[in-house]
Amino acid sequence: MDQRVDQGLSPYRTFTREAWALLRKDTPMPLRTDEIARLQGLNDRLSLNEVEEIYLPLSRLLSLYVEATQELFRAMSNFLDH
Repeated sequence: MDQRVDQGLSPYRTFTREAWALLRKDTPMPLRTDEIARLQGLNDRLSLNEVEEIYLPLSRLLSLYVEATQELFRAMSNFLDH
């Protein structure tokens, strides 16, 4: 059976590193270089550039997801309680 998924409906997306980094937009960098150094694991390298290009867009996406989930919960509660 052919189970192809319409890419428009799939929750999975592929980005180049450059395209992903652009999703950061105006998300501020809340960490200093010394704080990033403390977050590194053993034998793990984490650069300021990597935080800005990878983790800040990811934190922005997660923040949007949490906000949308909270709004959905409020809407469902209002709907079901009335």
